[in-house]
Parts: sequence; structure tokens; C-alpha cells
Amino acid sequence: MTYGYIFLFSNPVHPNVYYFNYSRSNPLDILKKMNSSEGNVFDFEMVFAKYVDDYDIKGQIIESLLHHYDTCVNIEKNFFVVEKSIIQSYFALCYGEWIEN
Repeated sequence: MTYGYIFLFSNPVHPNVYYFNYSRSNPLDILKKMNSSEGNVFDFEMVFAKYVDDYDIKGQIIESLLHHYDTCVNIEKNFFVVEKSIIQSYFALCYGEWIEN
């Protein structure tokens, strides 16, 4: 079993677009790195995240479900136009610890 994070970010410039990803790295560290990039008008914010076992498998399944809805804005960067509640329900199905922002 490999532990890691599944997480969702947003940016106020695009209120209905969410960035979904999964990693062994803490999403707050990833967020800090994303926000240090030049070219961001506004900083990204963490919507929610979860620390789970088999994060890569769970992340791939959620990503596949999101692609199934055909809501991906940028396939290479995992930006999706989808209701936040839908993604939150996918996260809720994964046993793990919710990460506070």
C-alpha cells in the first residue's frame, strides 16, 4: 500500500474550473510551488484534499471518471469544468483523512 494525496485546487480567475491531481507530496507544498510561478494573476487555492492509501490507483480512477464526463479543459494539466460537489462525492468514497487548508 502506498499512501499519498488526492487534491483539488481552484483559481478565482476561473471559478468553475478545477485542477485535480494526486501525489505523494503534500498538496500544500504543491500549491506553494504553483503559486510561485510567474504568470499567475491570482493564486490558486486548495478546495479540499485527502490523504489516502493507494493514492495513485484512486487518483487514476477519479481522473478517469472526470474524463468520462468530457469536462477536461486541458488534458495535459488536469483542469476540469465540473461541479465541485461531484468531485467531493468521489473523494468521500475514498477512505482516508481530510486535509485542512
